Amino acid sequence: MKKQLPPFIDVDVEEREDFFVLRLRWEPEFGVEVGIHKIGYPDNTKNEAEVLKGIRIRTEKKVLETIRDFGVARIEELKNSFGLEDFYKEKYRDKNVVYRVRKML
Repeated sequence: MKKQLPPFIDVDVEEREDFFVLRLRWEPEFGVEVGIHKIGYPDNTKNEAEVLKGIRIRTEKKVLETIRDFGVARIEELKNSFGLEDFYKEKYRDKNVVYRVRKML
């Protein structure tokens, strides 16, 4: 998980009885805390390894989704704080595109 984050983001995981608490923080005023529920292990399954693999994959997806949402929220906050919406629209607008419009009969 730490390799998915830049070094200036603090990450902390706390394990509780029914869920994990994932905390991401960038500076004291901007952070997120998300609970990731543990999925119970079914008693009637025959393949423990497959169930554990599924739990691990779902948990990893939730962690990566949380990291992505955290980054998007921070980007939006910075963009809005500095009024960068128009700047980036102009900067990344492709000026070398020629559009063709077919004539409809």
